[in-house]
This record gives sequence, structure tokens and C-alpha cells, in this order.
Amino acid sequence: MEKIVIIEDEKELLNFLKNSLQKCGFGVVGLDTGEDALKKIEEIKPEFVILDIMLPHTGGLEILNWVKTNYPHIKVILATAKDKIEDMKKGYSLSADYYLTKPYTTSELLKAIELLRAIS
Repeated sequence: MEKIVIIEDEKELLNFLKNSLQKCGFGVVGLDTGEDALKKIEEIKPEFVILDIMLPHTGGLEILNWVKTNYPHIKVILATAKDKIEDMKKGYSLSADYYLTKPYTTSELLKAIELLRAIS
């Protein structure tokens, strides 16, 4: 079973994503702050991280940089309301594997996961 860590501070969205992905057969851990994310990623070593950029305390780009430095094989999907081209460039410059802007559908997220599976 593939493992996914979702880091999203909007609790309703976090619960929706977690439930949707679990129904698709993924093992999912949901976190609403970046503080616990590094420990949890290190502990379970997921195949995918779905990461909001705007998080309290430890920001999403900081987490992205840490993940790609320590676990470059983990696929990171930035899923954020930050939709400016500069934001996307910054995310990709830190080695994000995919960039989704809110609002996005579960279908779009699953397509991103499928694409990343196909190119790994």
C-alpha cells in the first residue's frame, strides 16, 4: 500500500482529502501543521507528500526543501492557493514534483499521483 502524508492547515479539506485517498486504497496520514511533518515523514517514509505552502510555524517551502534534501525519491505535490507564476517557479526551483492550485478536485489530485507514478 502506497503511503501519503498530507500537510494541510484547513481541517475540512484535510479530512476530505484523507478520506478520499483512503477510499482509493492509500495509507494516509494527515497533519495540520508543519511542525510534526518532518518527524512523521522521517518515520513512515511515504511515497507522496501533499503539501500546502501556507502553514503555521514551519512553512511548506521549508518542508519541501527538507524532504527533497533528505528523501529526494519522495514525490511532493504542492497543493496551495498561491497561484502566481512566481510562486510556481519557487516551488519548482525547490524540486516540487507537481503544483496544484486551490480549488482542485480529487480527480486532479489522483491524475497528478498517476503521472508521478508513471515518470518515476
